[in-house]
This record gives sequence, structure tokens and C-alpha cells, in this order.
Amino acid sequence: MKLILVFLLLLIPLSSAYPTRQISNNSIYSNEYIVVNVTYPDNSTDIVEIIPACFNVNSTLNFTVSDINSKGYYFNSTNFEYTIIPVTCDYNNYTISGAYNIGNETRITSDPTYITYYSPYISLYRKYDVNNNGVISKDEVLKSVVDYFNNLLTRNETMKLTDKYLHPPIKLF
Repeated sequence: MKLILVFLLLLIPLSSAYPTRQISNNSIYSNEYIVVNVTYPDNSTDIVEIIPACFNVNSTLNFTVSDINSKGYYFNSTNFEYTIIPVTCDYNNYTISGAYNIGNETRITSDPTYITYYSPYISLYRKYDVNNNGVISKDEVLKSVVDYFNNLLTRNETMKLTDKYLHPPIKLF
């Protein structure tokens, strides 16, 4: 029994040794931003926050960017805060994750953070995405052009649907 209790007590510090990430909001619209607070565990260094490429990061801390597809921001600090702002995002769910070092060991952060970005044109996209696959197909964009000539859509709305057809969202997996 004592052995089990000692084992459980040893697990408690390990579970609290992960960085924690808190965000101000799990959903975001155009012209909004999310504040991210990261709290380091003791004796950890060099946290890497992986941010989707369509978000910009604003921070007063020193950081460097690594990858283009999912930006890796390297922070060398104890606790820190940064903001992310959607720049080229399309309606989708995005994930912030990270890793950090303790000694020679690299560990991932305990829980990724999920963010949903809502485009101001989400209702328009949903209306014309008849098969609900998240992509505007050729038939769907042609329907929007017909609706434009029937004065059911504005030129801007038709252009947004055409742009979504010409630049479908990138599927990573």
C-alpha cells in the first residue's frame, strides 16, 4: 500500500510539469484577436508554440519563426503572453500546439488549443457548399454566377465564392 502511495505522489509533479496555455476566446471573427497566456513549468526552457500559418503573432517578447506552413515561434522566457490575429484564414478549425525542453528531453505541451475562425462570409459559403464538404466546387461556383446575373448575389459575394473555388482550403491530413 505504501508503495502505491509513493508511486502516486511521484506522478503528481510530472502531471503539473507541463506548460499551461489559456486563451481569451475559442472562436474568432475577422478583425478580432485572441490573447494567449503560457505558463512555464519549473526548469523548462525554449518553448515552441506552433501557430497556423494564416495567423500573425504579435508579441513584445523575442521570438523567431521557423516553418512557413505552421509557424513555429520560439520563446525563451518564463511566463509570457502573445496575441494572434487572423490574416489569410478561411473558415476552419485550427490548432495551437507546442513543445518545450527540460534538460535534454523535449516534451509536447499537455493539451493543444483549438480555435474556430469564422469568416464574415460563412453563411454565404454554407449556402453554396451544397455537399457540405468545405470546398466550393465548379458546379457550386457556376450556380453563384447564375444567381449574380439573376440579381440574387452582389458582385463581391460572387467574387468571394469564385475565390474560394480557385483557392480551396489546404487539407494537411
